[in-house]
Amino acid sequence: MGRSCGDCSLCCKVLGVGAVQKKNLTWCPHCDIGKGCRIYETRPEECRDFKCLWLVDDSLPPEFQPTRSRFVTYFKGKCLVIDCDTPARNIHLDKKYAALFARLAANLEPHGGFVSVCYGEHMVAITPREVFDLGATRRTHQLNVSFNPALRMIESISVERL
Repeated sequence: MGRSCGDCSLCCKVLGVGAVQKKNLTWCPHCDIGKGCRIYETRPEECRDFKCLWLVDDSLPPEFQPTRSRFVTYFKGKCLVIDCDTPARNIHLDKKYAALFARLAANLEPHGGFVSVCYGEHMVAITPREVFDLGATRRTHQLNVSFNPALRMIESISVERL
């Protein structure tokens, strides 16, 4: 099947890019909104390495298309990261998305993974049984995940200042 960005450039807003000193939830100065990157051929390594899950996983439902959902989805280690635009604030509380996120967390948990929903610097970690509101801890704190390998389940997620 294969998907394309089309008129979506949401990753150019919600993701931070250190190489161009771009913070989360601000438009990249090199983005031509709705058209794409004006420096695509010479874009930073961070941008080259980014893999939007909507583009690479045809099994994601239509609700995950970034311009529709207002979030960008990707893997970071064992975690599925949902990086949200401002209009998607608290989407993890929306019944439709909460159920989808819980199902995805159930698939990740036996391997020590979970779903991380990010609103700028604010993080929410989701396991099949619990939602951990970690607050404004992104990039300033380290996640501590207590995983029980015998039960193949996450028992707790906490944060510790870096």
